[in-house]
Amino acid sequence: MYDFWFSMGVAIIKPALLDAIVNARPAFDFLQRIIVEIEDGVPALLPKGPNTGVLENVPTTSVREVIARFVQNFSPSAPPIGIYCAGRFCQLVQIPFFEPAQPQNSAFKDIVNLANTAYLAAVGTGAESKLPMFPAFLGLCLMDGNLIHEFAQPTPKLIEAVSEFGITVDAANREWQIATAFVKTAEFHRAAHLLMASPGNPWAGRVTLEQVYFWPGFSEHAIP
Repeated sequence: MYDFWFSMGVAIIKPALLDAIVNARPAFDFLQRIIVEIEDGVPALLPKGPNTGVLENVPTTSVREVIARFVQNFSPSAPPIGIYCAGRFCQLVQIPFFEPAQPQNSAFKDIVNLANTAYLAAVGTGAESKLPMFPAFLGLCLMDGNLIHEFAQPTPKLIEAVSEFGITVDAANREWQIATAFVKTAEFHRAAHLLMASPGNPWAGRVTLEQVYFWPGFSEHAIP
């Protein structure tokens, strides 16, 4: 999962990653998926969100290689890229819009551009972070609203989670300065809503994999 967070963070900082992915001709075959779960002998249908589907070997592999090259050029500390990361990006860039009421401005590229605007505003005229794990933290911020909710009044749980990225919850810490400014912007909130709460988001089916906090009602089914 770290490779997905990291790649998402790199896209937030350098949206040209999406252009590189699109040029690799990603494919994602959308289909309706039904999951049956049997507990104590009683079958139940698990709700699945929109825009589920299956991956294709060749284009997904091409996207994996493109992401790997891009993030390695961005940082020597970039992680290896797995097929899940590549497949998720294949899915996201192929979703035509996340918000049916706003089909012209709610594609994944629009979401990333909003996040990039938020990032640039957060950095301002100051220095960008050189922390190797910081892109991954930015990516996580976009994915985990429960984590963001605790930014205003940091809890021990938040402090511990943030420390795993090498960040100190301290007003003097540059990474914490950027992150807190990032999540306060209107563009961040719009991007996060489109990505994680809009009708077209692929996490709407009560299955979530990308968070660091446990999401009751979602995370129970994170392991397929």
